[in-house]
Amino acid sequence: MTTTTGAAKIGLLGLMPELYERIGPQTRQKQDGFARQMAATWDFAQVVWPGVCNSRELVDAAVRRFEQEQCDLIVVVCLTYAPSLISVSALCETFLPVVLLDTQPDVGTGAVPGPDFFMLNHGVHGIQDLANVLLRGGRKAPIVVGDWRDAETVASLRDQCQAAHMRGLLRRMRLGIVGRPMAGMGDFAVDETAFAWRVGPLIIPVEPARIAKLAEEAAPAEVAGRIAENKKIFDVSPELTEAQHEAAVRTSLALEKITREDRLAGMAVHFLTVSEDGRVPTLPFLAASRLLADGYGYAGEGDVACASLVAALQKVAGPANFTEMFCIDFADGSVVMAHMGECNYLMARKDRKPRLVPRPFNIAPTPFPPATPAFVLEPGAVTLASLCGAPGGTFRMVIAEGRVMDWGPFDHVAHPHFKFAPAAKLNDFLRSWSESGGSHHQALIAGNRVHLFTALAKMMGIEAVVVG
Repeated sequence: MTTTTGAAKIGLLGLMPELYERIGPQTRQKQDGFARQMAATWDFAQVVWPGVCNSRELVDAAVRRFEQEQCDLIVVVCLTYAPSLISVSALCETFLPVVLLDTQPDVGTGAVPGPDFFMLNHGVHGIQDLANVLLRGGRKAPIVVGDWRDAETVASLRDQCQAAHMRGLLRRMRLGIVGRPMAGMGDFAVDETAFAWRVGPLIIPVEPARIAKLAEEAAPAEVAGRIAENKKIFDVSPELTEAQHEAAVRTSLALEKITREDRLAGMAVHFLTVSEDGRVPTLPFLAASRLLADGYGYAGEGDVACASLVAALQKVAGPANFTEMFCIDFADGSVVMAHMGECNYLMARKDRKPRLVPRPFNIAPTPFPPATPAFVLEPGAVTLASLCGAPGGTFRMVIAEGRVMDWGPFDHVAHPHFKFAPAAKLNDFLRSWSESGGSHHQALIAGNRVHLFTALAKMMGIEAVVVG
């Protein structure tokens, strides 16, 4: 079946009973057309449609096809009533996530139902039958309910599909780590085995010596081209020397080459490791910002959990960011968000050019002070999320909505920063975030996307806590 393409790949399982073959093929043909029509409107996904399934054998074959074609999830629609036992075994045994879509061709009965209304619009009790037996079989399947044309229904299904795609990306992800997680920071520390089993990414060590070697070997023409490109992207400070700019570019090109060679979706970098090694020419603040702008994941201090979440968001939900709650502004009910110098400049304010400035960083000296982007984010609604450890050695997703304020920047602050106003009262938000175990590193995306994160947590089999 040819449909619009998108990030997620859906196996659409449309169910009917064999019993209806006695009525004639017209019902199956009409519902096949309905399924195709509905799937064609899902511009967030590519749909695999095996045709109407009305027997256990056809369902088994369809599910095997979905697995072989590496679908992200199976969306089940009862095109009419369908007995649950033709599909329950395949749906309980598959490793793919399953979502039940409770909908029908017609939005309602109208003043006088058409002659086919009852035959073509009675899938609801098939969903109830299937939901019951899946629950008894230990299979958790989210249920999206609504008219298939309704914007809210489509948004709910989109969230489920994007969450399933993120889950698949995390399971296949390779994530680099430079050095080690920062000693003493326990909130994002993970057991690597538990992380691989529950979250998915394989952690790949990246040695500073390799970064230094590739930085030194960067071709002069490539370095000059990137410097020229930076001068178009940034308002380059006259205080940033050519040598400092070149060191930052060489480091950035080295990290970018490593991500390609090692097939990495992102990287977690511990700045002290870079400084202590002494061979990398500068701290990779510009490099990290470039990786984020190029669609990779990133987190500081070796935080692989946050880096993996940012990486998955970048592939599915649009530009994402790594950030940290740094200071509180009790006066205006906000939190100043910042880190050392790593931020996705694609999310900078559109009405002013990001600066590129030298930033003295004496706590982690390198041969050249790091060239650092400095800007604030575009104002608007955003969602913060923390993938963090939880009691019992598992993980938890802590989520909060809010907005980036129309504010700043501080001219004297030589790194990215912005103000986040939570949807909840500031004091309640900060208390609840900490009581819920949210770590001090967060992923950030534009828009109110709580449902995306809660759907992802459910598919990962971990708890989701919405703060506020």
